[in-house]
Amino acid sequence: MISKHYTMTFPADHNYNRVAVIKVVRSLTGLGLKEAKDLTEKEGAQLIYVRAADTVNPYTNQPVSAKMFLEESIAELRRNGVVVCEAVRAGTLAEVRKLASEALLRDELDMAVALIDIVRKFS
Repeated sequence: MISKHYTMTFPADHNYNRVAVIKVVRSLTGLGLKEAKDLTEKEGAQLIYVRAADTVNPYTNQPVSAKMFLEESIAELRRNGVVVCEAVRAGTLAEVRKLASEALLRDELDMAVALIDIVRKFS
């Protein structure tokens, strides 16, 4: 099983395939329909805990690894305009600020914005 934290920023204009995005969020988080829908409609970056386990594709009866499932799910979210960044587990807000600065220096603007939003939430 894979367990990770991601920051996800859903498009503010909601101009995406909402049904597909909600299905992916539900499968990754185990949330109910209402909770997943509410999460996808929030403004700003959301810190989301994701769990993925080895499974079987219901259409082909072929095994699917947790890693492949996670990669395909994140690719589907990105195709729909959702910004997805793996959250680095840092112990302090100072470490998160440092990570945001480093992301800016590497021109990883999506990651920097997500980390700055996390700092704002917990400051």
